[in-house]
Amino acid sequence: MVDKKLEDIFDDEVMEIIFNCAKGIPRNTISACSLLVDNTNGERVTKTRAEIILKERFTDRIINDRVDDLELKRIYKQMMDILKHHFNGTAKSQEDYVKKVKEMTGIGRNSILLRINDLTKFGIFVQYRGGYNRVNKIISFS
Repeated sequence: MVDKKLEDIFDDEVMEIIFNCAKGIPRNTISACSLLVDNTNGERVTKTRAEIILKERFTDRIINDRVDDLELKRIYKQMMDILKHHFNGTAKSQEDYVKKVKEMTGIGRNSILLRINDLTKFGIFVQYRGGYNRVNKIISFS
């Protein structure tokens, strides 16, 4: 793998998928490439294979690469599961999401807000304004 060029490892479409997943964050690009290389046994990475691997494991890989504290990893993964399973991937109100996370994890409001900001910095969550008069903060997966 050391002597190979980028074109020998990834199809052109795969490079585009990697850049879209990484959202322009260099650490995420490295994580995505590493994940794909680790899971293909040295074979050329195709578009279909890349989509499957990244869909299943990319967010976990980002958290594992960026966070050392096991408890914090557990909290991040719980927060992602809550957004996925209780809000179908998009929380129309940040307050509703915070209440649900607090109820299920037992951590405080300020800590939850810090964790939401961390997940946004990692490129996993996206926050934007919406709803009536655009007063609600909406949280979704990026």
